[in-house]
Amino acid sequence: MAWNLPVVITNVGTDWPARVEWCDRSGLRLEILKARYGHALAPVVGKSIEYGDESRDDVAVATYLDWLASGLAEADQLYLKDWHFTRDFPKDAIYTTPKYFADDWLNWWWDQKAATLPATSVGLDDYRFVYLGPRGSFTPLHHDVFQSYSWSINMTGQKEWLLFPPSETPKLLDKFGRVVLSNFQEIDPVRFPRAHTAKHLRVLQPPGAALFVPSGWYHQVTNTATTLSINHNWFNAYNLPLIWAYFQEQLLAVEREIEHCR
Repeated sequence: MAWNLPVVITNVGTDWPARVEWCDRSGLRLEILKARYGHALAPVVGKSIEYGDESRDDVAVATYLDWLASGLAEADQLYLKDWHFTRDFPKDAIYTTPKYFADDWLNWWWDQKAATLPATSVGLDDYRFVYLGPRGSFTPLHHDVFQSYSWSINMTGQKEWLLFPPSETPKLLDKFGRVVLSNFQEIDPVRFPRAHTAKHLRVLQPPGAALFVPSGWYHQVTNTATTLSINHNWFNAYNLPLIWAYFQEQLLAVEREIEHCR
């Protein structure tokens, strides 16, 4: 964390209920998930070209599991993501935050806020997520919210990560220096003339491997098989200065945009 570099830690979460009860050697135990959580609603997105532009609908988990089993989810590239499982099922301890990532100020703050509000409060959120997607489902190139850290552990399946250090970000911008490339595997050389020169890391993440994604690292993620993962966004003393700098940059950008209104 002090060096703000990615790390892979093996043999993590192999005894979690999310691994032992939800999965077996053949993959997901769909009927178990459907029986326990099929009534819940979770966000499902369609195939996206740019980060954040995808269609998003709340779908019953049972319905999505049927799509996954029938092949429809893969055919239409439907991805269940950003499911606030811990928020929705606080009594179901399906995992424990690994000790390496336990100093989490962001989710601690949300927990303190939640303790003072009714359970039905609108906007009661955290930054703990379950992701479930078929082979080929994809998250375009982006950095994490607020320049936070993130960690990800697959319960089953495999992800391919492309990770770009902050020093390479200028190469990912278009020729006007404004828009970031969305898909490193489909580069328009006229619009993004320097993108192909961007140095990056490629990581294949199997089940039981925790990937630490540092602040400000752009990354692109593809599920190479049907994959269920647990993910957190978070920050602590190491990256708080980077987050503060990011908020200041965003404030200045807003002020520039509304300057003509003063």
